[in-house]
Amino acid sequence: MVADGGLASIGVNYYNLGYQTGLNALKIINDETTISEMPVYFMDSENADIYYNSKIAEKMGLELPAEIIEKGIDVAK
Repeated sequence: MVADGGLASIGVNYYNLGYQTGLNALKIINDETTISEMPVYFMDSENADIYYNSKIAEKMGLELPAEIIEKGIDVAK
């Protein structure tokens, strides 16, 4: 979406998702828990990838927050 002209987007970090899935699988294999007892995890800003398009922001006359520039991935570069 962002590479096609969108301003910004938040997406799943598949590495973190896979890592967490592996940890959960180990807990089941090692009889530390059952599937029905496992908590539900939600994506938050710490586990997500932020993408932004600096060229679109410039065209719109917007200044992106420093946090987005520091943590995000600029698809325009």
